[in-house]
Amino acid sequence: MLKLQQPPPPENYSAEICESALAAQRKAWERNITSSISNKLVLEQITILSALSSSSTPSLFTETTVDRCAYCETQFDNSFGLSDRRINLFNSRVPEKEKLYAWTNLVLACGTCHMYKGHKHPLDDYNRLQLLNPYTDAPELHLVALSNFHYGALTEIGRTSINVYGLNRNSLIAARRANTNAFPGFLVNLNHNEGKTPLPKIDYDLSTIFDKRRYK
Repeated sequence: MLKLQQPPPPENYSAEICESALAAQRKAWERNITSSISNKLVLEQITILSALSSSSTPSLFTETTVDRCAYCETQFDNSFGLSDRRINLFNSRVPEKEKLYAWTNLVLACGTCHMYKGHKHPLDDYNRLQLLNPYTDAPELHLVALSNFHYGALTEIGRTSINVYGLNRNSLIAARRANTNAFPGFLVNLNHNEGKTPLPKIDYDLSTIFDKRRYK
């Protein structure tokens, strides 16, 4: 995972524009289940996805910039169009509409991470959200990159983030092993946290974990 710089919002951005874009995104997902007809993005989706994509970061080994999922670092190369990207609400339990759809609450995600995270909202005993924010948190303080291409956790926030974002799903581990250079956050973390010991691993049952008060 890589800390990203929050991109500026598109001109005339509003909560209403975001609400419309997310509604279209949900409808497109529902249509994909029952129909093979390709979905066309609405203007609101294009506007937001294009702006979020400007959070691209320089590649570790070239001068070029790369669009990537803010959670898992999967690159959006030429095979990924805007329709393969998702607008994700980082904090999905904000009661006020203006705060829920605030630009600072939007994250660019791949479809898989968007599906994994969904509306999961893990809290600690003090009602603090236990997820890494790619725009405000330093992942190397919570995650440790391991030589087997997995992530380990240094903190409870890191541990819940690994599970909620699916950072150790098989496809990601295989991708890191095949081309570790495509995951600069993982490489930086590997160097920064060399020798650190992760917390004991816990495999949460994501179908039930968020029924508990702590993860409501």
